Amino acid sequence: RLVLVVSCAACWPNVGLGQQSREAREAYNQGLKHLRDKNNAEAQAALENALAMANDVAEQLKVYDVLVMCYRQLPESDKMITAQEFLIQHSPTSARRSLSARALASFLRERGQIDEAVSRYEKRLKEDPDDHAAVAMMAVMFWPGGPPWHSACGPARSARPRLADRVVRRSGRRRACQLSVSS
Repeated sequence: RLVLVVSCAACWPNVGLGQQSREAREAYNQGLKHLRDKNNAEAQAALENALAMANDVAEQLKVYDVLVMCYRQLPESDKMITAQEFLIQHSPTSARRSLSARALASFLRERGQIDEAVSRYEKRLKEDPDDHAAVAMMAVMFWPGGPPWHSACGPARSARPRLADRVVRRSGRRRACQLSVSS
């Protein structure tokens, strides 16, 4: 009997969790269904509900991974920035952090908001030099030989190369490149 219980728990890992997690999972699944049906507004509402009920960072990461698809369609960019910065700050792998930073830089470039982002991340780095999201974004936007995010900056690229060099030097080339987060 014990083997059956253990095997069932392995098949259904959330069976033992409380009602809140079950409701969060149902809201998440409902959001996925709406997203598949191309109902972005309904998907966003269900996923934000699941996010509010998420118990830990792992659940929040899972929900934000899907929510960014909804947020990309919104006219305002605040929710997308918040979601991607959360993914940059909390993702367990450097590859996922790098993808999130690049996705956010691409989003900001499409919206013509690179200059605003550079100013925002410069300010954040002055306040906290170890702000992982700011370091990641500055590294992506100003990395020499990297993607052409800087082409949208125009004068900002030539006016701020020393700051980008300082970001890379201060945080260490490896850390800026891998966007590592120390927990």
